[in-house]
Amino acid sequence: ASVDTKTSLVDGTKVYWCYGDELAVKGAGSPFTNSLDFGETAAETSFTGEVETADEYYAVYPYNAFRYWEGTVAHMYSDPMQGGRFDMLGPIITAAKTTSQDKSFSFKNLLGLIHFKIDHDHDMIRAVIVKSNGREPLTGTFTVDCAADTPEVTVTEGQYFSSIHANSGIGGGDFYLSLFPGTYAEGFTF
Repeated sequence: ASVDTKTSLVDGTKVYWCYGDELAVKGAGSPFTNSLDFGETAAETSFTGEVETADEYYAVYPYNAFRYWEGTVAHMYSDPMQGGRFDMLGPIITAAKTTSQDKSFSFKNLLGLIHFKIDHDHDMIRAVIVKSNGREPLTGTFTVDCAADTPEVTVTEGQYFSSIHANSGIGGGDFYLSLFPGTYAEGFTF
């Protein structure tokens, strides 16, 4: 997946859509794309694509985390090897539903985020790894029933770590690692 295909973070807390963002919509043979121009971001945008007529529509984001639909259940993947920056593969995975009358998706986050900052570039830091001490899964394959009012993640196969790797060292800045929601009784090792 291209690293420039991802939402952006504005003012540290606001998630904006970007050029190239794609949705998986149930019943559509190909991804829905937005109308933003290259370099443009927006809090709201229109997505276009072709889908079979239905009373309700279900969508997940990003398209590259989507595997397949089984009824209203989306099979998804959260990669344990993440980009670390908000605009790279990994951090935000969401689900939404709407009706044929409304046609407006309101996406809900499915994963949690760990946010940390590295003050300046480090040639010697080649990886940052978060592990669950009790070996509870943090990343991997999961399902979400998009028809539910509150979508819930059900882990189907997981890894007990989430990580960032860089051969030439990790630069300074803000970093994000996504992980499955849940209780981690024995905490994390960072």
